[in-house]
Amino acid sequence: MSNQCPPASHSGEDEMPPNYNPNNTIAVIGAGPAGMSAAIYAKRSAVDVLLFERVMAGGQIMTTQWIENYLGFPAGTTPSELVAKFQEHIASLGIDVTSENIKRVIPGDLQTVETESGKKYKCKAVVVATGARPRFLGVPGEWQLHGKGVTTCAVCDGNFFRNQTVAVVGGGTTAVEDVIYLSKIVKKIYHIHRRDQLRLAGETSDELAKLKNVERVFNHTVEEILGEKEVTGIRVKNREDGSVRDIELSGVFVAVGIAPNSDFVKDLLETDEGGFIVTKKDMSTSVEGVFAAGDVRVTDLRQVCTAVADGALAGLGATKRITGIDLA
Repeated sequence: MSNQCPPASHSGEDEMPPNYNPNNTIAVIGAGPAGMSAAIYAKRSAVDVLLFERVMAGGQIMTTQWIENYLGFPAGTTPSELVAKFQEHIASLGIDVTSENIKRVIPGDLQTVETESGKKYKCKAVVVATGARPRFLGVPGEWQLHGKGVTTCAVCDGNFFRNQTVAVVGGGTTAVEDVIYLSKIVKKIYHIHRRDQLRLAGETSDELAKLKNVERVFNHTVEEILGEKEVTGIRVKNREDGSVRDIELSGVFVAVGIAPNSDFVKDLLETDEGGFIVTKKDMSTSVEGVFAAGDVRVTDLRQVCTAVADGALAGLGATKRITGIDLA
């Protein structure tokens, strides 16, 4: 059988070739680590897979500088090298990546996946693995120096700034966790927050107060990230008196939140207040036959390893919907 679901005609009647069986097909939306993992587990279970990706395979990890702590790569690896291995794996199983942006998912006994170009694909189950995108400050220098000292992941990139001076921008839970994590790695941290205090209490607040290499730069906003080929500093503005000063440093960790790429299913699936998809243990969602995996779902940790694990669970869960067999 073909490993792809052919599109329906625009007349509304599906164009089904003789060997095509939509009841044996899963559509995976997003070809990042979670999506590719889901596709692999489904395909190895004798289920046909259609894998969609709107931009490029790899997802958000392609914006990081280096990947560490991924099993099998003790010295670390580049995102492109790791994604190339993922792509080689899915290609070995005959899984193709279809370049389409998904407009919506229409639930039913057979799910309908509709693209922005108007094509419709009938499949038995859908795995949403569209990831999340970091929120940025929108200041000069930020985009130009992204990946050259500007990063959004302390766990991913903190080790590159060992014994150096950095800034963490943000006042939420993630920013505070980044400050605590980085304090054990870097020489000094400027913690920049636009308000005059953090909304913290208990152990986290106590732990933060004990850090000796953290300087608070509260009630300040970032005006510009400085540097040409790499970050050399940051320009901040005092919100009370309007004074501006430059701080010399090597890295800027932007921690002002992330946004899930879930807009196309926000009116279909249950999400939390941030738009992240709520899932059960098997990655199933509030709609039968629709699963979610990776950064797009509600989860405590967003790393390559957790995305791959999510994808495996989602792929097997979607397969069980087709075969009725629990393969776990």
